Amino acid sequence: MPRLIKTPCWQLCNMALLHPYENYLIRQLPPNAQRVAEALLVNTSMAELLALREENRIDLFLLDQNRVAHELWPEILRAVILARVSYFEPSPLLDQEKILLLVKLAVETLGFSLSTPLPQIVNAIKADYPHLTKWLAMMAQLLAKVKSAQGHV
Repeated sequence: MPRLIKTPCWQLCNMALLHPYENYLIRQLPPNAQRVAEALLVNTSMAELLALREENRIDLFLLDQNRVAHELWPEILRAVILARVSYFEPSPLLDQEKILLLVKLAVETLGFSLSTPLPQIVNAIKADYPHLTKWLAMMAQLLAKVKSAQGHV
């Protein structure tokens, strides 16, 4: 049985994030569930989101405040995790381990096997996930540069 956690009312605000992120799955949710997703996205760290998923915890307070059916929680959490992953900008400051972790989270959240070639995933998602498509391509390029740089050390 999922455990109850409480979210303070101030977390229900709609704050803008500073740069683009993949919002396709959030847009597919009903409007009231989108508000829940946006509140989670703005106010919850990646570590907290992953803990919610791993521990099967539901923010009943946030769902009830927005009159969202509890059954939508997995979809909301999946949408927010994908958005949060894509919010990490590709940067040379990321090491190989972090890049692989972010790509793995994106691929798994989309429902693909880790054995699926990245070009095949990109081709399958490009129509619905424009930001994520670019993000995955940039992460793949960054990973190649990081691996190449490590090979020259």
